[in-house]
Amino acid sequence: MPSHSYTLSLEDRVEYVYAHVNAQAVGVEQAVTYIRELVDRIREHRAKKLLFLRETHVEIPSREYELIGSIVMNVIPEDVRVAVVDRSPITPAIVETINTVAQEKRRDIKAFDDLDEARMWLLSC
Repeated sequence: MPSHSYTLSLEDRVEYVYAHVNAQAVGVEQAVTYIRELVDRIREHRAKKLLFLRETHVEIPSREYELIGSIVMNVIPEDVRVAVVDRSPITPAIVETINTVAQEKRRDIKAFDDLDEARMWLLSC
């Protein structure tokens, strides 16, 4: 089994799947790995809502987080509502990028810097 530079916790809650990733290193390959795990869980449980908390102390180049945002939009099933909470040195840029791409692709995905605000939005419909 490969060693990962992140920990991913997945919980099935009453109205949604909760995912928390804590990454010690960040990159496209690593993100694809944990996103794949998220998608598997969503499909396995036929979840329609995902609350995803991403924590890291590492900055990544804008090109990489833009690519990761596009990957998320392309692999998360279209009928799943997703609230993403980012806690990193570049939170404002991550939030803006995810929200812009989601709007362009007309996806029900929204990024936040506050977990409670994200949860309220997720459960609002």
